[in-house]
Amino acid sequence: MKKLTLLVLSIILFIGCEDKVVVREKVKTMIRQNEYQKVAINYPITNYKELDEQIKKDVDHDYQKFQKDTKSLSTPSEFNLSYTYNILHERYMMITLSTMIQSDALEHTNNSIHTYVLDQKKEKILTLEDFISKEELKKIMPLMKEALLSKYKDCIEMENFSEMMAPNFDHFSLFTLTEDYLILYYNPEQLTIGYEDIVSIEIPLDKIGLRIDFERGVFEEEHETISIPEKVIDPNKKVIALTFDDGPSYYTDQILKLLQKEEVTATFFLIGNKINRYQETVQTMLKNGNEIGNHSFSHKWLTKLDDDDLQEEIILTQDTIKNLTGFTPRVFRPTYGAVNDDLKHQVNLTPIMWTVDSSDWKIKNANTIANRVLESCQDTSIILMHDTHKRSYEALKIIIPSLKEQGYQFVTASELETVKKIRARAKLDA
Repeated sequence: MKKLTLLVLSIILFIGCEDKVVVREKVKTMIRQNEYQKVAINYPITNYKELDEQIKKDVDHDYQKFQKDTKSLSTPSEFNLSYTYNILHERYMMITLSTMIQSDALEHTNNSIHTYVLDQKKEKILTLEDFISKEELKKIMPLMKEALLSKYKDCIEMENFSEMMAPNFDHFSLFTLTEDYLILYYNPEQLTIGYEDIVSIEIPLDKIGLRIDFERGVFEEEHETISIPEKVIDPNKKVIALTFDDGPSYYTDQILKLLQKEEVTATFFLIGNKINRYQETVQTMLKNGNEIGNHSFSHKWLTKLDDDDLQEEIILTQDTIKNLTGFTPRVFRPTYGAVNDDLKHQVNLTPIMWTVDSSDWKIKNANTIANRVLESCQDTSIILMHDTHKRSYEALKIIIPSLKEQGYQFVTASELETVKKIRARAKLDA
């Protein structure tokens, strides 16, 4: 049979106008799963001591509360802590931590949020009072009231709402800023009754005349064409697919360099809320011939979500990848490996599971991880790994050469499916 040639068209990469910043943060990740608990924690290590201590304190508080609230439950529970990270005008670091606690035994989903604004120049955590005066705060009141009543009219708790109308900075401790908006957050039941999600409203800065001391600067990125190299795969020879979940992360670049050195490709299933912090890393994935897949926006337990929340998790990630690279993922990896008929129906992407679990998220030793993988591999295996640990990188330095010596071709998840189809057709034609 002739060799299968897989040609991937060039992708036009459009990058909008953004501030150029040096990203200092690493990502702390903890994934735990057993019969009764599914835990996914992702938060940043910024290397600013005061901020890191406060973030760690808040993460520990939320996680301990989850353990306490679900300790006696005999039904599965989920703890999901994710974050967003942005830099404004190369100076102000904006971080939000979002926590979701969910269980069949709880009456409702418990959501909470923490926000942090850091002045990197002064290395100081800021409050809204550092940006505006009390007189300017008074201008927010009617706009805030209008926004809240417009968006949350049916669930506003009027007694609490009346108290919030007093111009007190204590009521505005949860906030972030963009170039055009002040975004205010309130935890469930702080202002509302029977509403489980975080309350958020956007106040246009130009409507309140805020004179925030931003250091202005606009930087334009040139449009770039990503030319993905041609790949030749022989469907008569053994193939194997390396897949990575939960990235990108601080360690992904190391893994990409190793893959390029070994002249192999893989599939990376990305968490949407991490992508903008690792834009060059994601671009490099495609440039090197790797495949990008969808792994949700914040690693929530997808089969537990209602239709709207599920669509949001998938669509936000699709849009983030498309906006950055011009490439639209066609495959996805269900979080926790949980999939049902509703999920398949709602998500118009090909679900990719795995046949070999490296367990690198819990095994600390690289040699043990490598041996576990190598003992289980066979033709058309799909290996599950995570590009969020250094030990995974170290294990790959053992796994890849060994499998190459055994005659395996490394293919992406989509290429593996194509090889299977070609083999099936050849078998029918025989």
